[in-house]
Amino acid sequence: MRVAVIGASGGIGRAMVEQLAQRADVEQIYALSRSGAAFDSEKVHEMSLDLEREDSIRAAATEISEISAPDQVILTAGILSEGDSLKPEKSLRQQERDAFERVFAINTIGPALVAKHFIPLLPRKSRRPVAMISSSRSVYTRAQLIRPCPNRSNQVCPRNSSSRRTNPRPICFQS
Repeated sequence: MRVAVIGASGGIGRAMVEQLAQRADVEQIYALSRSGAAFDSEKVHEMSLDLEREDSIRAAATEISEISAPDQVILTAGILSEGDSLKPEKSLRQQERDAFERVFAINTIGPALVAKHFIPLLPRKSRRPVAMISSSRSVYTRAQLIRPCPNRSNQVCPRNSSSRRTNPRPICFQS
C-alpha cells in the first residue's frame, strides 16, 4: 500500500507517518508538508506542498503520479492559530477578516484542491481512500453542517462535494 500524508510536519501528520512506516503492508509513504519535514525511514519520500497554492498541490500530485500513485490520501493539515496574528476568537470583537480568509484558505479551499488533484490518482476500487483528520473538537459536533464555519471544521465542506467519489469521513482526535 502507498499512502500520501498531507500535513506531515504537524503533530498528527508526523505521528501518522511514523506509525505507517512501521507497518509491513505499507511500502511507500509520501510525506507532504509546507516545511519539508524529515523522517528516518526508507519508506518515506518527503515532498513539499503548500495548501494555499494550487500550483504547489498540482505539482505534488503530478510528482507522486510519476513515481507511483497512492492507494490512500490522509489530510492532517489545517490551522486554528498561528502566533499572535491568528488565535481562536472568543468574542465578536476579536474577529478579523484577514484571519477568517487565512483559516478558510487553509482549512476549506486547500482540502478541496487536494481532492481535485489527488482523487483522480486513487484507485477506483478503494472503499475509503481519503481521510481528513483534524484535532479540533468541533469537527465531530459540526460534521453535518453544510454552511461554512471559519474554523478547522471546514474540512467537512469539501467532503460533501467529493463524497460521491470517495465517501470520506471526518475523524476527530480530542485534545
